[in-house]
Amino acid sequence: EGYSGTVIQELNERGGEMTDLRTGDDGTVRLEYKIPSRGLIGLRTQMLTATAGEAVMAHRFSEYKPWKGPIPGRNNGVLLAKDKQ
Repeated sequence: EGYSGTVIQELNERGGEMTDLRTGDDGTVRLEYKIPSRGLIGLRTQMLTATAGEAVMAHRFSEYKPWKGPIPGRNNGVLLAKDKQ
């Protein structure tokens, strides 16, 4: 339950639409989303990082839909500096 807000935010940023949300007696949360296939690229790593390894994911193709807009790119990068003396 503690990670559900972070997971929901990440899925919404990738163009996902929540179809179901269930909370179990043991404190687990089950989220069902419809998300573009291209939104799944890199999602597993993000979810495992955001949930400290607690996330379990499964996915399958549902249907073709119109383009839903851009998907955000990577947040991290590289800084190079060179000092010439």
